[in-house]
Amino acid sequence: MSMATGRAQTTRFLLIFLILAGSAAHAQSVSTDPWGFIPVTAKGSSDTLISAPLHRGAEFQGILTAASGSTLTVNGTSWGTDAFKNTHYVLIASGSKEGAFYQITGNTSTALTINLAGDTLGSAVTSGTEIQVIPFWTLNTLFPEGAGVKPSPTFLPQTSVLIPEQTRVGINLSAAASYFYYSGTQRGGEGWRRFGVSPTLKFDDQPLSPNSVLIVRHEVPGDTTITVPGAVQMTTLANVIATLAANKPQDKAIAFNVAAPTSLGASLLFESGSFTGSQTIDSPVDELLVFDPSVAQTNKPPSAIYYYFLGSTHGGPGWRRKGDLSTKHNTTLLFQPASGYILRKAASPQPASARWSVRPSYVPQ
Repeated sequence: MSMATGRAQTTRFLLIFLILAGSAAHAQSVSTDPWGFIPVTAKGSSDTLISAPLHRGAEFQGILTAASGSTLTVNGTSWGTDAFKNTHYVLIASGSKEGAFYQITGNTSTALTINLAGDTLGSAVTSGTEIQVIPFWTLNTLFPEGAGVKPSPTFLPQTSVLIPEQTRVGINLSAAASYFYYSGTQRGGEGWRRFGVSPTLKFDDQPLSPNSVLIVRHEVPGDTTITVPGAVQMTTLANVIATLAANKPQDKAIAFNVAAPTSLGASLLFESGSFTGSQTIDSPVDELLVFDPSVAQTNKPPSAIYYYFLGSTHGGPGWRRKGDLSTKHNTTLLFQPASGYILRKAASPQPASARWSVRPSYVPQ
């Protein structure tokens, strides 16, 4: 699948908050973040780009007593050994790293080992830093028993859930993996399968990163409704935007885990240093690709491309839409809950990364 043209369409979103307190077997203190759901219409014979802006209920929230390297320690807990291994992540909930998250690769009764994936915590995460331990969404918790997709009675997919490629260099990238829900009785019975591997293998527990973008591709006609549930992340949101090789442009599928529509200006995408502005009004450097929710089509082209103009002409600096030089789009509510986008980074002399960080308006300052 072409990642430049195989994009999502999204419909109207409704977020309903139901303030609920969670409970979990491993919890000493549990999440009380506002809870709700977002329904998304996935059109038949089409691609729908979705994200999961709401997280599963936190199984622990508390304060670190120590942090050293990739080990985080909390006193007073009694976790089972490796109870969170590869199934949960740590969300940093305070300090200058607030919003960052790291996969848990092991744990003792009081300490967590995390995968820093090339990052360093340094002095940003120390004793007193607040954290949450949250289970990853999986294919079968986000789409329980194929809910919201078209289950396949044979091993020929009726709906494919495509995972965009995030680790290869370049643009117009094919999908990294394709999954479908099998509803038959053969080869181990119902469950999530991965296209191209043995049908006896199930992928119900395939973890999905908090910033995951998924392309739901209905291979046949008929709309479905995907209900995205969960808790609202009541912290800063953070996402790392990077190029992977020198002198090569890079596509990155991005989710912006807001629980309410957010404008281009309020997103701080440009101000964070994650998006390179353009000196020339009609020659974009970095581009933000958006896709039309009303067009039923697979591998659809972007319906709009946005970029940030740095110059003083044509009304001065601000967000522009390609082909419309005079209109500023700083207040356009582009980012919608449970949607996804493609950020096309221009080639640069050296690979670079920046932390896109923003505190939503509904999160207390």
